[in-house]
This record gives sequence, C-alpha cells and structure tokens, in this order.
Amino acid sequence: MAVSNVLVRDFGGPAQFGAVYQAILGARATLDPASVAAGATGFDRVTIPGVLPGDMVIGLSLDAPAGGMTVQALVAAVNQVEVRYNNLTAGAVDLPSTTLRIIIGRTPL
Repeated sequence: MAVSNVLVRDFGGPAQFGAVYQAILGARATLDPASVAAGATGFDRVTIPGVLPGDMVIGLSLDAPAGGMTVQALVAAVNQVEVRYNNLTAGAVDLPSTTLRIIIGRTPL
C-alpha cells in the first residue's frame, strides 16, 4: 500500500448542487493498493486537508479497472479518507498503481 501525489481543490459552496453543500472538495491521489485475498477487504488511508468527520463522499473513480472488487470511501477522521477494496471474487486481486479521484461534500443537514 502506498499513497502519493495528493492534490486537493476547493470547488466552493452554495452555488454548487443547489446550495445543498456548504463546501465541495475534489482530490486526486496516486494509490498502489496491496493485494486483497478472496472474500477479504483491503484499506488505504488518504490525507486530504480540510476534510472533516460528517463530510460525505459524493463519488470516486479509479483509473484502473477494479478487478471484481467494489471500491468505497468514507471520511474516517479529520483530514483522513479511508478507501476500502472489497474483493468479491474467488481469488486474490492485486490492483496496479492507479489514480483515485474523489469528490467530498460538506452539508449543513
């Protein structure tokens, strides 16, 4: 597991998404996930400055195919996003180094 090249962009607030979000952050990071055994879950932690507990991950994408895994993310702590790789296959999956793109929103709701 390796995380590098983290880039964060603040897209502003109320003008986006009909004022549902106070702030929207976009981030890009290079990930090199460890191999995930069949039926197991792997994790990466990405430091994203400005992210707070309660913020919502709106969406994410990887540059590489997920190889039969589902990929999810959640805000785990201040400035920390956890990326989870759930291997739904019958064999180990070793994703190549890839770029994660993620959008995070902060809402007053």
